[in-house]
Amino acid sequence: MASLLHRFLWLDLETTGLDPHAPGALILEWAAVLADDAPGGTLEPVQQYASAVHLPDMPAVRARCDLAVQDMHTRSGLWADCADPKRSASLADGEACLLSLVPPRGLVHLAGASVHFDLGWIRVHMPALAKRLHHRVLDVSALWLAQQTWGPPVEGAPRGGHRALADILTTLDDARRLRAAMGWGPKQDNERELAAIRAAEQTLAEDASWGVGDSSR
Repeated sequence: MASLLHRFLWLDLETTGLDPHAPGALILEWAAVLADDAPGGTLEPVQQYASAVHLPDMPAVRARCDLAVQDMHTRSGLWADCADPKRSASLADGEACLLSLVPPRGLVHLAGASVHFDLGWIRVHMPALAKRLHHRVLDVSALWLAQQTWGPPVEGAPRGGHRALADILTTLDDARRLRAAMGWGPKQDNERELAAIRAAEQTLAEDASWGVGDSSR
């Protein structure tokens, strides 16, 4: 089987609030997925990575958050994971993992739901990763808005419950549903055409596993 090409880094963050610049603002959890998302791909997950961020002073961090945020992360179990060093890791370790997923050259496009939010937090709290990301993103929430405005109804996937990995996998599911509704699904009936597309993408890719777009656009 030929190597899959990735066009996007599918990413979701859980945070202490909405403003990455607010005093005490922290990323609490991250998840990233590499998917079969090049032209002709299935949009199925290929590799997935996730970790809660370890907070030695978790009770103090939680106390500074809005009550709705406190409750949300309590119900999801995220606060407990952040307090447990066996179920969490440092943010620096998380950034290093994410950097290992992107190619050494070119800029990578993030994909996700309202992913401009996540990009804003990355620019503040993961600056090394931010330098490797394109300013353009694939926002599945915008695709939902377009479909709801101009297309027939599409049933969304079940929500992920405010845990990063579950949420980004839900977003991928949504992207598959929306792509099918828009008539942009993989051409399963023409294997020769698919093979030609992938061979061309492999030739153009700067990295063995990524099809990195033009960073000037």
